Amino acid sequence: MNLDKSNLGKNFPLVFFDNLNKLKVDYCILGKSFSKFDKNHQGDIDIAINKKDIDRAKNLIFHLTKNTNFYLLKDIQHEINSNYYIIFENNKEYKILHRIDICTDYIRKCKIILKDKFLLSKTKNVVVEKVELKIANNVINFIYYLIKKIRKNHISEEDFRFLLYLYDQNICQEYIAIFFRSKSINIIFQSLIKKDVSIINNNLRLLNRSIKNYYLFSYLKNKIFNIKRLCNRFFKPTGLSIAVLGPDGSGKSSLINSLSNEIRFIGRQHKFVHFWPDKNLNKKNIIAKGNPHEKPPY
Repeated sequence: MNLDKSNLGKNFPLVFFDNLNKLKVDYCILGKSFSKFDKNHQGDIDIAINKKDIDRAKNLIFHLTKNTNFYLLKDIQHEINSNYYIIFENNKEYKILHRIDICTDYIRKCKIILKDKFLLSKTKNVVVEKVELKIANNVINFIYYLIKKIRKNHISEEDFRFLLYLYDQNICQEYIAIFFRSKSINIIFQSLIKKDVSIINNNLRLLNRSIKNYYLFSYLKNKIFNIKRLCNRFFKPTGLSIAVLGPDGSGKSSLINSLSNEIRFIGRQHKFVHFWPDKNLNKKNIIAKGNPHEKPPY
């Protein structure tokens, strides 16, 4: 793969998108990323990619994080066609984590909700630091973001303001009718007209059931694939076991808490287990200490 490394001084997302453009990969950015609602550019970057280009996009991430100042910390497959990448950027001026979520179709719990052809059908170009980005137009982005937040069972006030920003009554109503059954359409309209997010949040269960599923055969196929994927994870687990040894008051808990925060920050799950000393130890050699954190001698 021939990469343009002349732009490695930019942050990772811009380098990634610049190379996607040069490779002529068909993609678009979804959600709040690179909009006025993207505060400090610290959120996940959701990207839809054409099925025929998905392997090239994944290979690009691995090439860009090899022998550069970008480090791939985590590659999580959270749906059968979706990968979540956590990338650490070690820049002279700053150090930052980038979270990139790549998919083809938008799939949730094995159900294909939005096909890649729909997500990529209408885009607009935005230039950021001389790099051209392809972003889903407001109508496509509205439908994607609305369904995504309903499927996640919560829409925050900030999320709702973003939906109102995207909402075009004349066009969006037609698309809402395509993807939602009639009994829920009025709930969505009332919420948008009254600018009241609680109307949606109070009816999330109904709205979830009302999202149309046009791809039943694909759902069954994806369900079987997902069961195989989860079984593979169960029988071939990944990760490390780290033991921290030391006397009371030596700082074990502080070290574990610090490590836990770092691990959580890069998307790793963890479990803390506290083992007590063996009961069969010779108790004559053990000196009880009332306060292990007092000054030495212990």
